[in-house]
Amino acid sequence: MKIAIPVHRGRLSLHFGHIEVFALFEVDSREKIIREKKILSPPQLEPGSWPRWLCNKGVDLIIAGAMSIQAIKRFEQDNTEVLLGAPSENAVSIIKVYLEGVLNTENNIYNNKYHHQESMDA
Repeated sequence: MKIAIPVHRGRLSLHFGHIEVFALFEVDSREKIIREKKILSPPQLEPGSWPRWLCNKGVDLIIAGAMSIQAIKRFEQDNTEVLLGAPSENAVSIIKVYLEGVLNTENNIYNNKYHHQESMDA
């Protein structure tokens, strides 16, 4: 399974469209381990460019703070799961708690994908 996390200043970015890089993890969800980690610079941001680019990289899941409805729909069209409301923490820490099944997205103000401003399109 491949998981992407949008990163800004070394932490998960609460705004999908405001990042420096993506941390891309290949994980074994049965063994609950990280097999590989890559840091990737995204292409220039244009409507739909990042969802397309990540889907072409084989990403199965995006863990983010918030994302526009348009970006969510683009990921879902390519059968890429979107998990929103993740805390602004170190990407490796987020992956570890996700694999353990204890990633808390309930206390983040962005936990509902439809509360994010639609102008933050990616």
